[in-house]
Amino acid sequence: MIYPDHKVLVLQPPKAGTIALSRYLRDTFGYPVRGKVKVVQDGNVIPEVHPFYSEYNTAYDLTGYKIIQVIRNPLHRLVSAYNHQMNMFKLVGKDYHWTWEEFLDRVNNNVHYLYEDIQLFYENFYPSGAQWKVNMLKNTKIPNLGGIRFYYNQADWATMNHEDYSHSIDVEVKYFKQEDLNKDDIEIKSYLNLNEYSEYLNIHQNKGKELSYKVRQSNEAFYIQYLNDSSVYTINTHFKRDCEKFGYTF
Repeated sequence: MIYPDHKVLVLQPPKAGTIALSRYLRDTFGYPVRGKVKVVQDGNVIPEVHPFYSEYNTAYDLTGYKIIQVIRNPLHRLVSAYNHQMNMFKLVGKDYHWTWEEFLDRVNNNVHYLYEDIQLFYENFYPSGAQWKVNMLKNTKIPNLGGIRFYYNQADWATMNHEDYSHSIDVEVKYFKQEDLNKDDIEIKSYLNLNEYSEYLNIHQNKGKELSYKVRQSNEAFYIQYLNDSSVYTINTHFKRDCEKFGYTF
């Protein structure tokens, strides 16, 4: 989300739990600008879904912007990515389903392609190969990349070059951990110079159904069932930058 009039940019990695914050800022600033960031890749125009800083930077002069990003526990995010990816298969009428272990194997074997050759990621990660991207971009309701950005590190969003993080320069971003949002309410408002009070951090809305944010996040047992040697390996190996940068240990 970008608000040029207020010089505020919110970086939003998918599955990072930013819906509540998005709603609050929309109600405070109005609807964010959309449709300006267009990235052409392999001849396709990629929809404006979860742009990286480096992509926003091609369309806007970000001098003087306040940039914030919500960070989610890597295990919680990976579990959310798994469930969302399985749901995406159902939405397009594909009778695909992977077990948690099968999903982790797919991630382990293919996530390196995100930084080498994205086309190879599609060809090897998804059951229908490269056709998956074509089908998802043709989706008239929600054209998207098919979930590919679920598998980048959250740290990739705030770099000058998300495709080559090892040689890229980080940009200045104010980070807020999703699990600490209730404590960070005052800090967010202060950082963005907001005077109005909102209960946005206590409500998580999804598809019109309100859920208690506190209750949902305190249900650690839901995520713990996915924690095993395989998921610890995946997180510590492929999401190592998130663990190191944001202080998570598995």
